[in-house]
Amino acid sequence: MIKFFIARSPTLGKVLTPVITTLLEDPVPIVRGTMCQQLGPIYHNFQSKEQLNNYLVGIYKDNNPFVKQSLVITIGGIYKYPDMKSLHPFILSILKRTIKEAFVQGNLDILIVFTSYIGEIAKVMTEAGSLNGDGKLWFLDAFIQLSRYGLANLPSATDENLPTGFLNFRANMGYNRRHSLVESLVSSGAPPTATNTPSKKAVIEQGWKIRANAAKDFINFFKFAKPLVDFKLGIQPLIGDLIHDPHETVRAAMSNCFWPVMEALGNNGHILHGEFVYTLSDDSLEVIEGIAPHIAKILKVLTDGKIISPDQPTQGLVEIGGALIFCEERLSQSNSWRVHTQFLSQLTALPFCLPGDYIYNNFVPNLFHRLLHLRHLPARMGVADAIVCFLRYCRRAKQREEIRRRIKESFANGKSVQDRMLYLYMSRKIIDTFSRKYFREHFFHQTLRMADDAVANVRIKVVTMLPDMKNTLQRSEDDKLLQKLDDAAMKLRASESDRDVLNAMDEAIQGMQKIGIRFANDKAYMSRWETSAKTFLTPQTGFHRLFGNTHCRNY
Repeated sequence: MIKFFIARSPTLGKVLTPVITTLLEDPVPIVRGTMCQQLGPIYHNFQSKEQLNNYLVGIYKDNNPFVKQSLVITIGGIYKYPDMKSLHPFILSILKRTIKEAFVQGNLDILIVFTSYIGEIAKVMTEAGSLNGDGKLWFLDAFIQLSRYGLANLPSATDENLPTGFLNFRANMGYNRRHSLVESLVSSGAPPTATNTPSKKAVIEQGWKIRANAAKDFINFFKFAKPLVDFKLGIQPLIGDLIHDPHETVRAAMSNCFWPVMEALGNNGHILHGEFVYTLSDDSLEVIEGIAPHIAKILKVLTDGKIISPDQPTQGLVEIGGALIFCEERLSQSNSWRVHTQFLSQLTALPFCLPGDYIYNNFVPNLFHRLLHLRHLPARMGVADAIVCFLRYCRRAKQREEIRRRIKESFANGKSVQDRMLYLYMSRKIIDTFSRKYFREHFFHQTLRMADDAVANVRIKVVTMLPDMKNTLQRSEDDKLLQKLDDAAMKLRASESDRDVLNAMDEAIQGMQKIGIRFANDKAYMSRWETSAKTFLTPQTGFHRLFGNTHCRNY
């Protein structure tokens, strides 16, 4: 309520300022903490920043854990305002002391909140020029310590357990290489262990939340640390730790950040190919869900980095290809068909990243099996898209012929209605993807024959494709195909009794009227067809001028 009035009336805000002070001194901790969390949205109405400083100092002196936690939330909400740059040193001082006490006292709730902001605070303050060497070192050491917090096999906080990149940064800044990591976090002279630490069980049970927040905010930490620390020696080991974390929520959070980090690396993104393989091999579907939408882009980065190649086998081919096959197999056995569909949609990038023979021998058989046996239609459509893409970019004639044969035998002639509908779906994709000549030679006849299917839905689908099929017939040598298309349309119109099919046929006729046929150097042929069309395609049959205006576009 106070935020509402102050935001709309600065004058009234001055009157209510004593009320804010009273609420911050309320005997009930929840009231004090809640009021503290409102300081961020309303701080603009304080005429003097000293007033806000006084509020924060007073809150810092409050020993209630909830109020301390609210203080961190407030700092996480106000540091990014542009006009707060002058307060950055003061905010950082308050933040360091608060985190120091939380770390020493084992206040996990405060550490959980802090790790959700740590990367962004460090990045924003660095961009604003508010961090000196001490501040940068503090954030680096705080992140590395908290990203490992609560692990049962947590190493002792000595320099020998730090990644080499962090040790190099310490040396360049003139710090003692034996300077304790914990001491750096809780400030010089602090005891390496606390007298009021939580139980080991509590740390293990709640510590994963701290690591998960660190992983969620990793991209911001990466942008902060990249100019300071060598990636391979400093940051990459942290990514590996989070990807190998025993708790799946931490790994899932890092999986969601994986592509942004790889993208930020630019031309060096292929360095993370080992972490990519490990993430794909994870047993948790939550982890796979985070990386699945970006697989195609990741594969392109790996291709640009020469880790894999569409032209020849590489050392990384078996490892990356095997991880993709394993991941797809794992998803096919799960109930997460949405994640599986998302994964399958990424496989259309394989012809541009892996050798054709490897795709044909390892992916095509599996995908045909999935196309026949998967239960969920969106997943089957994703497989169909991948198979059509493989057919489009397959370089060997025998392999293309085998893929076409399996498409026709297993689906065009399939016993299941869904199989036949999938064939028509692939046929539609082939019209859009391949040349007109390719469709005429390999799929026109089979698709047209399905106009006689016993199931109305299949016939409706064929009817909706008639205008596009006609559009593939553009030359005088297609006379026979055009005659077949005409005969099939007339037969279907004359014998059809299903109302939905007839409605679809009327719409198809309108579409076909807009498509003309250009027959090069054959005016007599054109005239004969126009006369014939006017003779037997009458308004009573609904087929008048089926072939449209002969003054059509040139091809």
